[in-house]
Parts: sequence; C-alpha cells; structure tokens
Amino acid sequence: FYYSSLDGTGLRMDRISRPELACGSVDFQVSGDYCIRPVQEPIYIFAIDISVKAVQSGAMFASLQSVESCIKRMTCTGNNGSGSGSGSGSGNDDCDTIKAAHAFTKIGIFTYNRMIQFYSVDLDSKSEEGKVKMHVVDAHDPICAVPPSQWIHSVVNETEKIQTLLERLPELIATEQSVDGSGYSSASMSREDMKGSCTGAAMKSACEALRGLGGKVILLTPHGPNIGYPQYSRKEEMGYYPGPYELKLYCDAETYAAMVTNDEKDLAAREAFVELGKEASAQCLSYDLLLLDATNSKNDLDTAVLSDLCDATGGYLHRMVGSISDEENVLRLERQIWHCIERYQGADAVVKVRCSPGLSFSHFLPGKGIANYDKELELGGVDEDTTFGGMLAFDSVSERLGGQGKIKDDDQLYLQIAVLYTDRYMRRMVRVHNLGCKASSSHTTVFRYCDLDVLTHTLMSVAVNKALKTRLIKPAKEGGPREYIKDMSRDILHAYRLHCSPNSPRGQLILPDSLKLLPLYSLCLLKHPALMDNQDVKGKAPYLRAMERAYELRRVRTLALRPFINTIHPRLINLLDLDEAYFQGGGSDDEHEDEDEDDDEGAGAMGEGRMGNYALPYGSSSGRDTGSLVV
Repeated sequence: FYYSSLDGTGLRMDRISRPELACGSVDFQVSGDYCIRPVQEPIYIFAIDISVKAVQSGAMFASLQSVESCIKRMTCTGNNGSGSGSGSGSGNDDCDTIKAAHAFTKIGIFTYNRMIQFYSVDLDSKSEEGKVKMHVVDAHDPICAVPPSQWIHSVVNETEKIQTLLERLPELIATEQSVDGSGYSSASMSREDMKGSCTGAAMKSACEALRGLGGKVILLTPHGPNIGYPQYSRKEEMGYYPGPYELKLYCDAETYAAMVTNDEKDLAAREAFVELGKEASAQCLSYDLLLLDATNSKNDLDTAVLSDLCDATGGYLHRMVGSISDEENVLRLERQIWHCIERYQGADAVVKVRCSPGLSFSHFLPGKGIANYDKELELGGVDEDTTFGGMLAFDSVSERLGGQGKIKDDDQLYLQIAVLYTDRYMRRMVRVHNLGCKASSSHTTVFRYCDLDVLTHTLMSVAVNKALKTRLIKPAKEGGPREYIKDMSRDILHAYRLHCSPNSPRGQLILPDSLKLLPLYSLCLLKHPALMDNQDVKGKAPYLRAMERAYELRRVRTLALRPFINTIHPRLINLLDLDEAYFQGGGSDDEHEDEDEDDDEGAGAMGEGRMGNYALPYGSSSGRDTGSLVV
C-alpha cells in the first residue's frame, strides 16, 4: 500500500502521476514469483509443408519465399531490412527498432511431407555440405532428437547461422524430394506414395521439441493431417446436406463424441487432437495454422479439428482463399506471417475476472484457451487480436458477506479483468482492465446506455456456441442458434415497448435510439456464413460446405469488435471519388488492421469476404465474395 495527501476536493494528490489511479487499463511489471516455470523466451518456429500438393500448387515455394523475407526483416538483412523511409537515416532507425524488439527472439525452421525434417547448423564444419544437416523424423513416432540449440537460433546473436540455413534450405529440400521444373518426382518413392502430408505429426513433433521452452509454431500447408500420428480425415458426403448428419462435419469434439458412439477408432483419432491442444497449452505453446490454396482443398481438410486445436492454445487458423501461385497472394501471405510475428503478443498467459459484491463471474464463453477449475482462462499465447467472452450472474444474497450482497439502485459496481503474461522482452506483466458503472433498475436507463455493437457480438458468440452443439434450424428451446437470435431480438424490443413506451399506438414500431439498427444487425447475423442454413438445397450443392462453416463459426466468435462489425456491416463507397488505395491489399477481417486508423489500405489473407478496403456481400453460393461492390 502507498499513501498520499488529499486535495481540497477530497481526492488523492498523486492520482495523475500514478497511471493505475487515472487510467482504466494499466500494465504492471511483476517479479518471477508470478511464474511457475522459467520465463518464456519469444520463440517462433516455421513449419513448411513440402508435400506433392504443396509443390504443385505453389504453396511450398510461396512459403519459403515469405518466411525468408520475414526472417530477413527480423535480422535486418537484405532489402527488407532497410526500412521504408526515403533516406538512409530513416532506414537505420527502423532497423534499430526492429532489432530492439527482437533482442531476445529465437527462430527455427523445419519441413515435412510424409516425414518430418529438422535442420541443424554447424558453422565449424570443414565442408560446405556439413554446415547444415538434415535430420528425418518418423511421422508415426514424431519425437525430435535434435537439441534445440542446434536448430533454434537467436535473431541477434546467430544471424550467420540463420543466413546459412536459408541459403542451403532450398537445395536440401530439392535433394531430399528431387524437385525439378516439371513439378515433383521423388527418387526414393513413387509419385502415388508421396501423396498426403503429416500436418498433425508435425504439430506433435513441434510440441515435443519445444517441451519446457514453449513458443509459437507457424504452420504453412494446403493439407489436412492425413498421415502419421495424430491424423484425422473425414469424407464429406453430399447426402449430409441438408440433414441431421451435417452437424457431424462441423460440431465441437464433445458433441461429435455424443453423435458417433460406434466408431472408437474415429473418436480416438479426434481425441488425440484434443489432448495435443491441452498438452501444447500446458507447454506454453501456441499454433498459428495458415491453410494455403484453401479453395482447392479436398475432402480430407477438416477445419473443425484444426480450429479447435489452434483455439485451445490461443492461436489461430487462417484460410488463405485463392491461388497461392499468384504474386499478389504471395505478398499477402508474407504480410500475414509478419503480422503473426510482429503484433503485440505474450505467452504463458492466465486471465482472471473479478467483480464487486452483488455480482459473480459465471464462466468464460468457449473460444480461446482452456478454462481451469478456478474459473481462470489459460492460454499458451495471447495477442492483440484475442477476444474473450464471459457471463456474469447476479449474486442477490451473498452468504460470504452476511447477506449484504444485494445490488441497489445507484450502487457503484466494478469489474476487473487481469491478464498475466510474458512479453517479447521476457518481462512478466499483468495487464489490468478496470470498469466502474452504476446499477439501475430502470429499463429506460438500461436501454439508453446499451451498446449495439457489443450486444450484437455477444448474441453471435452465444449463437455460435449453440450452433456447434445443435442443428441450425432447431427451435430456440432446443438450442437452435438462428431461432435464438430471432427470439432474443424480439424479446429485447418487446421489453422496451412494454416498459418504456406502453402508451404508444399498437401499429407503430417503437425502437430505442441505441438499438434502432438491431433488426438489421440480427438479419446480418442470420445471413452470415456461420449461420446460413442449407435447407433448400436438396439434391444440389450446398450453399456453404461444412469445412467453410466450421472455420467461420470458430473465427467469428473470437473476432475483435471492430473486424466483427466489418464482417456483417457493408461499407459505403463514393464512386465519384475512388482512390487507387481501394484496390490495394487483401481482404481478411480477422487480420490486424494497419496503423492507419482510417483503413486507407486493405490488409490480410486472401478472400474471406472482403476485397481491399470495402466489404462484399455474403450471399453468394459459396459463402464468399463474388467480386461485386456494395454501394
């Protein structure tokens, strides 16, 4: 505790000089007592798919080019490290800033196809070939026997090792897989034998290799986990659309186990990915999985399983829609990878919610991380794009307070969200968000200060969690997500009519000022790809495939508020004042938006419902944009 004199108004005199007394959100640096393991180092591991499909689609070459470019930016070598300024001084300043940000950063690279290849670097070797050695790991027993010090290198202190690895990596891959100008032909295996990829085994191997170290693994692949251990692939039957079995293709693991009770092998395969997520989170490891060339994916790509695995660790699954062989898409891929590295982030995170008497924190909404027994959320990684949702409950009579926990009008209520994490400078930090508000039993007051955007996001999050457990067309009483949104919107507006405007004419629609757009927003939610139903597609191709719905359901519930609104709210464009910037960049709603607050440049992964700076409609048969502008 610390003390201060009071001024003439009865307030502390040091309230301005102490951020925690003047600001709602504050970062505190704490000691090692707040860490039960060695302080987490910022480690980034790049896992690159070099399978047949990756070579033929151009995903392997795009991945190698993008990863090399990002590493050169981190080490300030090559053209990417010179900065974007017009003069050399500006470039040097940018380089110094990047080096300072990555003073403790370490990186590693491994590749995989039907096997997993790690690369150790020894600059003391007399032969040029001996400086970089390849170590092959069996996909069915994915344990890395190479010490981390031999294949994970410091960005600042081991730049020469990193450059040597980048120079030799394409040659080693070509030697191992005999890549030539015609595509892919292996010297040791037939073309048919080389199909498939051990994505699951690569994630498992990275978890074993980083045991006790933690970090972030960025996987770049066009494949699902269909080889090695763990592996999981399901055939997509068109007869599932529409019908009760469609839910099996995108539901969560718990619901899937309840629906599939006679296939122990299939249940065990999916459970292996659930356990991998728990194990990786316990090791402070997070996965960012970039699915490349997603539009050409076959039926073995199960985004439901992969998304659940990434979410459990605090990571993300990104679908890069479009041909990865295009030069513009390669640049977008590089930008996405750089965002995964450069955004503000932490590791070994724990989230705790506290509230004043009269309120109690019930639970976190399913999404990122794993909730423990003490209503805390544990994440292997947390970043500026991570969004949490939770439910509060009224504690009308609190026994621990002797029955004095009942909330009264004008009582001051407080909420505090504390996030304990380790930043990239290896500092143990606590970010605290404090919120104070007054209680009121007046419906008029509640509706006046209602936040429409937050309300819409909450409705969508709850509806998504229902959609992962029951069919979309079920009634609200049975957990149907679409009917839930309709009923909640109707009940909210009915409550306003009943309590705030009871004397209005019956035929007149009365809406609160803060919720005038609630009916429109509710309609947007129902037309979102996550909740769009396939009821009228009997005998035809579905509007939305299960792999797309599984991805959209898990993506939208963890989006930050601003990009979430962008996914359902079209933007208006003045056709008389079009700027070339409108047609630059990509189109990912869940990607971090540029430094420019006005969004002058589009950012992001390929496709995903936006193109450049403007929104596109979600009404096409594929659930994605059709190239037409919303005006």
